[in-house]
Parts: sequence; structure tokens; C-alpha cells
Amino acid sequence: MVNFYYGMCAIAYSIGLYVLSIYIAIRTLKEDNQFKYIKKLGIYWGSRGGTNFADADLTGANFSYSILRGCRFNKAKSLDRICFKCTKQLKYAQFANTIYENSSLLEL
Repeated sequence: MVNFYYGMCAIAYSIGLYVLSIYIAIRTLKEDNQFKYIKKLGIYWGSRGGTNFADADLTGANFSYSILRGCRFNKAKSLDRICFKCTKQLKYAQFANTIYENSSLLEL
């Protein structure tokens, strides 16, 4: 009889964690300020296998009509005069410690 109660507690705990994770995922996708660090963590882990522009001089680079999901621009030497016209999934690129860290600049 004791094993039955342990099993029911485990099921209830699993369902609770499942509901909590769905709530956090929805709030993160809606870009709620309370969950901005989870979004940053997700972008960090998602960009681990993407294109890395470390030590690259990207002055005047043209990324028009490209898909930039998972790209890491955070260690690039120069990000002056970059063209991001009609790029897709730019909000999933990593721009830590650059002038483009503020996402409003990317939407201009």
C-alpha cells in the first residue's frame, strides 16, 4: 500500500513540473521581462553549435536575407555598418557585449 502512495506522489510531482515548464516556456516566448534570463540562457545554449564570428572583422558585412539563428557575434572585432536587411531569426543570435545587445537597434 505504501508503494501505491509513493507512485501517486511521483505522478503528481511529474505533472506539476510539466505544467510549470509549460508556463515558463509560454512566458519566455511572449518575452516577459521576468523570464528574460531564461531567454538569454536558451539563446546561449542554442548558439553553441552555430556560426561563431569570434575575432572576425565584420565591418560593412552584408547579412541581407540570411537566417542568423544560432550565430554568435559577441567576440567579433568590429561590427560597424553591418546590414541586417530582411534577416530572419535575428532575435535568436547572440550579441552579448556589443552595441547590438539592445534588440531595438536591430529592428531599425
